[in-house]
Amino acid sequence: MKEKNLKKYILAEAFLIAVVLLWAFLKVQMDDERYYMLFDFENKPENFDSSGGVINIDEGLGLAADSVIATIPAIHLQGGEYTLEIDHQGDVDAKVVLYNEGAVTESFILPKDELLTKYEFNAPGDLYSFSVDFLYPGEGSFTLKHAYLRTDGVFYTDTIAAAVFLILLSILFAIWAYRTDFASKSDREKLIVFGVIGFAIFINYHNYWSFTKNGGDMQYHLARIENLKNELFAGQFPAYIYFIQNKYRGYLAAMYPETFLYIPALLRVAGVSLAVAWKYFMIIINISTMAASYYAAKRISSRRDFALLFMVLYTLLPYRIELIAYRNAIGEILALVFLPILLLGLYEVTVGDKNKWYYLVIAMTGMINSHIISSVFAVCLIALTVICFAPNFIRNRRLLPLIYAGLWSAVLNMGFILPFLYHYRYSDLALSSTLGTMDFSESAVFPAQLFMLFAGKGAHSSNKVSLGIFNECSLTLGAAGFILLGMGLYFAVFKRNKTRLEKAGTFSLILGLAFMFMSITWFPWQTLQKFDLLNRFVSQFQFPTRFRQYGETFIAVSGCIALFGYGFFYKRRAAIITALTVTAVFYCIFTYDSDLKADENYTDAFGASVQEGNYKDYVPVGYSGSAMEENTSEADISGYTVNSREVKFNYSAREDTYADIMRIYYAGYKAYLSDGTALQVSKGDGGRLRVALPAGDGSVTVVYEPPVFFKLSFIISLVGWVLFCGYYLYRIYCNHN
Repeated sequence: MKEKNLKKYILAEAFLIAVVLLWAFLKVQMDDERYYMLFDFENKPENFDSSGGVINIDEGLGLAADSVIATIPAIHLQGGEYTLEIDHQGDVDAKVVLYNEGAVTESFILPKDELLTKYEFNAPGDLYSFSVDFLYPGEGSFTLKHAYLRTDGVFYTDTIAAAVFLILLSILFAIWAYRTDFASKSDREKLIVFGVIGFAIFINYHNYWSFTKNGGDMQYHLARIENLKNELFAGQFPAYIYFIQNKYRGYLAAMYPETFLYIPALLRVAGVSLAVAWKYFMIIINISTMAASYYAAKRISSRRDFALLFMVLYTLLPYRIELIAYRNAIGEILALVFLPILLLGLYEVTVGDKNKWYYLVIAMTGMINSHIISSVFAVCLIALTVICFAPNFIRNRRLLPLIYAGLWSAVLNMGFILPFLYHYRYSDLALSSTLGTMDFSESAVFPAQLFMLFAGKGAHSSNKVSLGIFNECSLTLGAAGFILLGMGLYFAVFKRNKTRLEKAGTFSLILGLAFMFMSITWFPWQTLQKFDLLNRFVSQFQFPTRFRQYGETFIAVSGCIALFGYGFFYKRRAAIITALTVTAVFYCIFTYDSDLKADENYTDAFGASVQEGNYKDYVPVGYSGSAMEENTSEADISGYTVNSREVKFNYSAREDTYADIMRIYYAGYKAYLSDGTALQVSKGDGGRLRVALPAGDGSVTVVYEPPVFFKLSFIISLVGWVLFCGYYLYRIYCNHN
């Protein structure tokens, strides 16, 4: 039967591929991927006549020559060949000026004897703020109808990427279906598979449009993705400095993990627009979260129904949905992919198979390469588990596997950890000073907010406690969360003779309640913060609301164990599972829709701005944005240029002096004269890079040269990965035999 179905799979796959390719061809040829309407009559003076869908200008308006009569919104263009096509009419020649980031790049004339002018121009690299001004010639009448931007190829490869994505998914499903003989399975088995596929489609519907919201951390992470792409083109891997970010002033890359961001960055390299690359990345994260939570729950419980329910509930955790819809906190969202694997590793090392400590390595590596604060959370959770189960760890010799996991995690992530610590210590970052001075308690959650199921989207993710509840995003536990909490409490109190897994459920409930309590205003954070050492430690977490991610997760674990471990609940599991699923899905829909319909700025493929995406924590103490507007020196500075790898300028000085240049200071910058003489660099006024200049005339080149141990630590991590993967494959081979 399996071989008989092979022909059907091949024919179905061929038909699907043909349909997808036809759709992609038609969309590229007939849709708007080869041209873009620039002029929409929205950016014009209100008193100008635009009846009939055109702008009519004449001498009666009293405009001077070269007055701007219309301009297009600034857009982002990739490097390439373009044609401006302008439909116009006038008594005299008119002028058109092209800009990028406010600077004139070129201009051309609209001849009076032409009705349709086509102007070809070349963008040697990305133009992040491309705009066009249409100027009045100073006399006579002038009519401007339409302006299109065209390309011989496509502006972005979004449709091509979508076709490849769909084809790959269909091929993977066909291979899986053939290997598992899916066609011969029962209707119940088929419905489960299609239910999971349907859930994967549903959880990603927030991404099924071509725009991105600019709320939360969106702009910062879009800038990281775009600048990783730029660094790949510049030949820097891994990237330690985003050399042209922040209006060519540079920005530190080593403080925020970027490993997984190479996925959307490579999509950008392939020509996918920044907005759509983000969408694909989010889809991959959501599917990975489903897979990780299902796998971990299945390994712990040995029950598929348990694993499926936990997968749905974990993927729909209110905190996680809020991160996606409101905060766009990609680091935390990524870290939540690995939290179920962390729980699996802790379970195995504590009470299960201690030889499966590699789950902890996988989880910690994933978190370290996702979000540093989440990694600190994970380390604290591991330490807490060891303390609570210390007799078991000592009696059953379970500390050694834990040490193995810690050592391997350090080796595999040395390529990130050492550069992070280096810049934290030597770059004089504002991060080190702000963490110790922030009032941690001010970001706690009011208990009332845990019950506010319909709070929706506010202007702020979380206000200060001193401001009360005002215009904040949803911070609820969710109806499903309260149901799970109730079942977990009932189970912990009344269930007798608990199994090992059920005892783990009780421990999870205790942890869940503790973490939720630590997130709210009733927890005595203000009192505890009076102890300086403790205040500096908890400030690393920034916001008490972050404890909710662990609180909600552990409550979900305890509730699922209660449902399948207590007879009263298990007999009514169909109704309970329905209630849990419906309420969790409803909250997700409400949250997604609140974000999608929010009246705020958004951007599509052409409008993504990445020049201002930076955190104030990752700039030097004393940083001043206004100081970065100019070079300051007693010497005469000329010829200042910045490309993707270096800064160059000329100078003339009567005596030894220095120059504070328009570049953010970070440890690792080097400066050289044209003859190779090294110049001293340090932090200057406003956080700028200061270069010492000897008397005389000279040409200076500034480059970023990371310490040798950066590359060495990266190589050690790569070798460690080879050895670790070899060990893991060896374990699989041994288990198989």
